[in-house]
Amino acid sequence: DTLKVKLLAPFIKRYQPRLQVSKQPESLRPVLLTTLQTDDGKMVFVKNSKAGCTTIANILFHYSKGRHHGGRIHSERDDFRQGLEYWKENLEALRSKTNTKFTFVRNPQSRAISAFTNFFVDKTNRAAPNHLKLIGGFGFSDENDVSRNFDVYLDYLQACFEENAMRTDRHFRLQKINIGLGVIDYDLIGRLENFEHDLRKVFEMAGASEYMDKHADFRRDNRSSKNKLQLTKLQQSKIEALYAPDYEAFNYN
Repeated sequence: DTLKVKLLAPFIKRYQPRLQVSKQPESLRPVLLTTLQTDDGKMVFVKNSKAGCTTIANILFHYSKGRHHGGRIHSERDDFRQGLEYWKENLEALRSKTNTKFTFVRNPQSRAISAFTNFFVDKTNRAAPNHLKLIGGFGFSDENDVSRNFDVYLDYLQACFEENAMRTDRHFRLQKINIGLGVIDYDLIGRLENFEHDLRKVFEMAGASEYMDKHADFRRDNRSSKNKLQLTKLQQSKIEALYAPDYEAFNYN
């Protein structure tokens, strides 16, 4: 993929930003692909997949535009300053002292279950087909019960981490990598478990608390379905081992 970008960037314009980002420090790359800035520049949000990022992106879109986004919010490009096309502008914003920089994290156990459900139970994530092709080699099958497939999923995650933790799919990757912990000087790292309280705090810090007073009826977007998976102690232990850096970094016990 990196070689493809290098070869095509001189000839195809859409590959040029990706080539430029690939030259940035490795710890910054995941952040630059997912940063979002409000139109007024007051808030800069670094998305952390499976930790409320779709809901927050939709709220920030409505805050910026005064209207709801009708499609896939993460694909919005034309006039919403997010992602690869705006990486230079957003990097400047991440380095600025005049805005409110924030992100959200989530309990690693509930995040792991949510990603598993999204990709391998509901199979609604657009990237799911790619992973379904690979995870079959680990023993995943629709004929298995959900607990057996979750065991396979944890084995798959371990293999991904061992192969390349940085290049693991952002929905599964360590949250501290997703948000560039220690690289970005955040004003607030919220918790999904305290979603409304922490998001209100962000708007207060940005001097935009009146927006939340008027629009506190937001809904959670891109939720995975509820499943009846009851984790065994061994599964819980595996999650704790896989995501030990996140448990420690964000004080989840």
